[in-house]
Amino acid sequence: MNAAFLLLLCTMLLFEGRLPRVPPPIAVTTLAFVAYLALEVLFLVARTQASSVALVTDYYRYYFFLLILPLVFLADGALSAERVFGWLLLAFVPLAWLGIQQHFSGETILPTKAIDGRFQIFAWDRHGEVRAFSLFNSGWSFGHFVTLVAAMAFFGLRESPRPVSRRVLCCFVLAAAPVCAYASQTRTVFLVALCTVAAAAMLSWLRSGKATFSAVTLLPVAFGAAAYVVAYGAKPLVALLGMQDESLMATGSLDARWDAWLTYGGHWVGGSIPEFLFGLGIGQQDSGTLYGESTVLIDNMVVAIGVQIGAVGVLLWVAMMWQIWCWVLRRAVQEDTALHWGIAAVWSTWTLSLTFSAATVFYGVLAIGAVLMAGGRRIAMRRGDAAVDEGAVGSVGNQHLAGGTRMRIIGHE
Repeated sequence: MNAAFLLLLCTMLLFEGRLPRVPPPIAVTTLAFVAYLALEVLFLVARTQASSVALVTDYYRYYFFLLILPLVFLADGALSAERVFGWLLLAFVPLAWLGIQQHFSGETILPTKAIDGRFQIFAWDRHGEVRAFSLFNSGWSFGHFVTLVAAMAFFGLRESPRPVSRRVLCCFVLAAAPVCAYASQTRTVFLVALCTVAAAAMLSWLRSGKATFSAVTLLPVAFGAAAYVVAYGAKPLVALLGMQDESLMATGSLDARWDAWLTYGGHWVGGSIPEFLFGLGIGQQDSGTLYGESTVLIDNMVVAIGVQIGAVGVLLWVAMMWQIWCWVLRRAVQEDTALHWGIAAVWSTWTLSLTFSAATVFYGVLAIGAVLMAGGRRIAMRRGDAAVDEGAVGSVGNQHLAGGTRMRIIGHE
């Protein structure tokens, strides 16, 4: 599927006969990161005899959807954000029902592993309880999807006019989302959901002119700090409250993470200067058995990148992610749709989510979605609908953008 998507983008590039119009900060940081990854293959193979195939495979796992983002700008605004938002609301209903049934009935309902072993549901059994995964590959993925749709529904309710059926559907999503998040039995999902609520409030203030763009941009910094407070403080707090025996409060998975962070992070930080700067070539290998001898599972993106391609790689990756985040936020302000605001609310949690995982696929897909979707006003203007103009649609107020620039955004309110 990923290869087919990349082939489609390359085909579009050939037929378009032009380079995509990529925002310069994203273009520069992505190209710098790609060039570094290419040099790292040569460096690590020569220095550590690492397998070039293994290195490129991990590049694919970590960064694929982020690295192809510049190509996606060839199809900038190709889809209607309003239409896709409606599809997501409708898809949420059966997916949520299935996830809730899985957890509360104690039955997976669906197979958790393919016969040939090529596909499996990860970590679906938690102390004898089923972690709801619906049609996704894990409770983590299902919970993040639920959080995304709920954030979109929140902003959808704040737009008017809206058909009654759409408003009822948004209310249903917001009511069912907490149940689905709980059914996922995934603590990272709980944290991401809470931070998304806080982000949605801040973005609402930005939308109404009560918060500045610069202040909202710092949300990932606050959420990243919160993640490390949880990582350091959760275990002693649980012990203090005497809740170690409760399944959702059990700290075994955090202990396993700490073991991996200290082991592999120690090799990286405690190694030679070249190893610290440029990595050791150690990659993620998840056999599906969390504590199996063949498993190298580093659930922290900074440590995972550091042990493979070093501190320089970490800095370039952070720069790329930060520029994508800033663009996603600007896109929400410019397009002013429930879908774009919802994506921005969830994207703001990337520092927190990736403290406890090394899965950037979700955020790469969201960024691609933000590129592909366009608000109704831009689509109408592209079709030459002269009735849709600044005077006909109205304004949602003045938003503060970076550098002190003020932009008047046209929307539905």
